[in-house]
Amino acid sequence: GITKCEPFVFSEKKSGKKYMLNFNRADSTMNLFESAEGLSWIKKSEFNYKFGLPCFVELPVEGMQDTTKWLLLTEKGTYAICDFKDGKIDFVSPVLKFDEARKTGGSICFYDALKNRHVLISELKSEQHPDLPANGQFSFPKEIKLVKTKSGFEIIKKPISEIKDLYLKNYQWKGEKIYPGINNNILSRVKETSYHLKGVIDLRNCDQFGFFVRTDKDRNGTEINYSVSHGQLNALNCKANFKPVNNKVDIEILVDRSSIEIFVDRGRYSISSSFIPAHDKLRCELYTIGGE
Repeated sequence: GITKCEPFVFSEKKSGKKYMLNFNRADSTMNLFESAEGLSWIKKSEFNYKFGLPCFVELPVEGMQDTTKWLLLTEKGTYAICDFKDGKIDFVSPVLKFDEARKTGGSICFYDALKNRHVLISELKSEQHPDLPANGQFSFPKEIKLVKTKSGFEIIKKPISEIKDLYLKNYQWKGEKIYPGINNNILSRVKETSYHLKGVIDLRNCDQFGFFVRTDKDRNGTEINYSVSHGQLNALNCKANFKPVNNKVDIEILVDRSSIEIFVDRGRYSISSSFIPAHDKLRCELYTIGGE
């Protein structure tokens, strides 16, 4: 019998065969089993792997017709791109991170046939709180795509478009010049527990820019900061290193009552984490340091 743990069952379209990945946490091995009918399983292979809670799905490569790769999602925001044929897994990328946060747990990827898209949901771990039934929650659903870059294959992800159906009000700013100083906050009207910020920041000549979210007037709360000289986004005790295209930072921030999810560089990098802000800290601020 199968004594491994953390199983994930999937099918191969061409052959119709069923496969099961099992991660054995005792010896850090990923085990692949095959079955014709889903009842009797034969072990095909095993390989060493550091991360568990596997999810294995086939994704089309954007802009490359009839080309697909397999995505091996695992815990702690990790993934690898693979080829899969005749019950054999070949890695075509190293183990990468789709989320830089430390509280990302297991993930699952669904195929939405109605909209022909793949949707990713991840666990966001947290401490056990007396008013919550579990020590964790789900992330917002994200649409993920597989792209080919100069450095190889990567996944990009963005919150699904249906989140806009939750909006109660909208604000828009365009061409606003942001100067250093505490009395220049264009987001002063945003005083909510939950909101969705999307936009493009032209860095111009600033040294840093950032946001304070769910804070009080003394900026006691959560800070999101990007350092231009270091090419580094810092938030929630995590960091993402990237250089912006054309000196402009594409950024998207989802703030909920107990989570923050940040996406930059058109979804190539993200930081997602649970957090518990004080209920009366509702201020939001966009700031710049060292230049416009």
